[in-house]
Amino acid sequence: MSLAKVLYLVRHGHYDCQDPRDPTQGKALLPVGIQQAERTGARFAQLGARIDHVYCSDFVRARQTAEILLQQLPEIPLQIDPDLREIDSFYHPQGHYSVTIPLEEAARRAHPPQALVAFEKYFEKLPASLEREVLVCHGNLIVYFLTRLLTLSRAQWEDLFIHNCSITEIQISLSGEAEIVVIGDEDHLPAELQL
Repeated sequence: MSLAKVLYLVRHGHYDCQDPRDPTQGKALLPVGIQQAERTGARFAQLGARIDHVYCSDFVRARQTAEILLQQLPEIPLQIDPDLREIDSFYHPQGHYSVTIPLEEAARRAHPPQALVAFEKYFEKLPASLEREVLVCHGNLIVYFLTRLLTLSRAQWEDLFIHNCSITEIQISLSGEAEIVVIGDEDHLPAELQL
């Protein structure tokens, strides 16, 4: 398969979820999240393949993770993209859509507009020659991308959990076919950092 793009989806590091501030202002990484990001940066430095771009959500936890990761990858600028923000959980608290949700609301939750834009931007627009991109974003968004690629409903993936600083690798061919190489790899993290 001739490749057009390799995407590495990285969930941000462990963060202070109790911080009451807006996620663009607060909810920073905790010390364990900093360690996770450092290990993830070291993993990319050892990859042996050129990384062309690093994009991240504008939420503090994702920006911090990307900045720490980039300490191991000098000369790659960080590009902040609000389309990589976290999306609402797509499930009713019990794991299923409530029967009281109107069909339009269920459809909106299934395909949030921001997530659709991000999917088109990173998965459908292909470069002229091979590029490797790192997207530092959020667990629900990564699950959304995976459900789109696998053409599964979100309900079929309701138990999928993307761990902090895990790496999901997706290869996209010149013809636009996507192959999921690995989901949620955290071998670069010691057991005590696998949260």
